[in-house]
Order: sequence, then C-alpha cells, then structure tokens
Amino acid sequence: MARQKQKKQRATVASSSASSASAATAAAAQSRANWLEETPLNALKMIIHNYHLTNPRLWENPLAPEADDPELMVLYGPGFIVTVKQEHANTLLDGQVVNESLLSVLLVIVEFTARAKYPEILEECVVLSTSTLGHVVSFNRGETSLEDLPGEIKDSFFNKRYVLIPVLYEMGHSGLIIIADLHHAKKAIDELTPPLALNMEAFVDMDGLVITQEEPTYIFSLDPKGSKPKGLVDQFVAFVRALARAQHGGKYVDLKIETRYPWVPRQSRECDSSIFVIYYVNSFLPSPAIYTRILPVRLLSI
Repeated sequence: MARQKQKKQRATVASSSASSASAATAAAAQSRANWLEETPLNALKMIIHNYHLTNPRLWENPLAPEADDPELMVLYGPGFIVTVKQEHANTLLDGQVVNESLLSVLLVIVEFTARAKYPEILEECVVLSTSTLGHVVSFNRGETSLEDLPGEIKDSFFNKRYVLIPVLYEMGHSGLIIIADLHHAKKAIDELTPPLALNMEAFVDMDGLVITQEEPTYIFSLDPKGSKPKGLVDQFVAFVRALARAQHGGKYVDLKIETRYPWVPRQSRECDSSIFVIYYVNSFLPSPAIYTRILPVRLLSI
C-alpha cells in the first residue's frame, strides 16, 4: 500500500515536472518567436548561427506583386532570403555559388544581387576571396612591383573603385578588407543611415595610401570584434604598403588601418560575424546592393 502511494506521488511529481517543463519550453519558444519577429537582424543572426547553408531552392515569392517577370525568393539555408528576378535565377542554379565557406557564399550573394539589380556597381566593384588574398601575398617576394601581379589581380586593384576582400580567421571568425578611394568612400558615407552612420573624423585623420597620382586610396580593416589585423591580413597590408612605395620611386607612403570604428556594431555571439560583414559591404557601396528580406518565421519551414 505504501509502495503504491509512493509510486503515485512520484508519478504526480513527474507529471507536474513534465507539465512545467512543457510550459517553460512553450514560453521560451514564444519568447524566441517574438524576438525573431520584432528584430529581423536578430532573426537573421540566429538562423545563420544555427544552420549551415544548403543548396539554393527557389519558389515564387507570394509577397511580390503580379508581373510578367515575377520576383523569386532564393533560399540559402532555412533563413537567408535574396529576392531576385526570374531571368536571373538560373545563374544561381548553375553551380556558380562558391560553397567554400559561409562568408564566401554571402559575398557571392552580394555580388550576384548587385549584378542583377545594380549592374553599374559591378563595373566599379570586385569581390575577392580569402584564397585570392593569400594568392596576392604569395607574389610578394621582397621586390614588389606591378609586374609581379597576375593581370586579373592587377586589374582588380588598380581599375576598380571598390575592392572587397572577406577575411576568414581561425575558429570561423570573419572580417572584411575594403580598398576604396576617399571620394567614393565619402559618397557612401553620406548615404548611410544608423546604426552605420560613420564618423567622418575617422577618415579625415587617416593617412592616405596613394596608388595613383589622381586620388588617394584607403584600406579599411573591419572586424566585428574590433580586433586588429593579424596573420594573413598583416602580410597583405605589408604587401600593399610595399607596392605603393615601389610605385612612387621609394617615397614613403604610410598606411593606417582603422579597426575600432565607433559606428561599427559589435557581434554579441560567436559565429555571427558573417552578417556584420554583409553590413560592411552594403555600407560602403554607393547604393544598396543587397535586397534581402526576412520572412515571418512560419514561412521559413517550407
């Protein structure tokens, strides 16, 4: 009799605990859903944090107006949405997306979207991969000159207004190098909106890296953690500095790297640095190159 009573008590406690746990889980899920819906950036950060990118899938955008050329949503993983036109969709499905890393895919999305919606940007901008960064550094053998550079890389550095280089650090951390002349950087700065409203003093006080005689060029190292450049980035900076000096007959041309911009948002959790890199890219281009949409969570289960 006593045993049955004890069993019944334990069952009651277990049932109560399970009920409490279930209620707590439901409350947590609701809280998370509210958090995601209230803050799209948080939603994007969490989705990217929790999932690896998968092969893109397409379906018709139910939110797009009816048109002869309807917009499609390209889904990268369960939550990163890029809206593009039907005519551009096949490009993504032909295997042209580089899957070497989360960041490289995101940067390919930037480049693809820019080409699809703002083709004039791609005439001024090039996105180089981290492997290209290492390739450039490998050509620095102490005597740096333009002749040491492959033609494609040379064109990227000296014929483009914006050179964007994603940097993949250890443990999956990401940053971004941007090479841009101050005139075009200022144009981008003037068009920014919070929270990426730049403090112009950070640029006014910066020493210029003069590659051409016409206008100075600046190199920016952007890191979500505010960390200083290291490793491969240090080598790259030394390479660009040496190249600038060689181009000006040995004249000393200084280069300053700014990392702790007051306007740069800081990442709050590990592995979410990629989304900040997207912010940096979008901020420096002269017009919005990224057209993304975070849909309500209920639509992400497709």
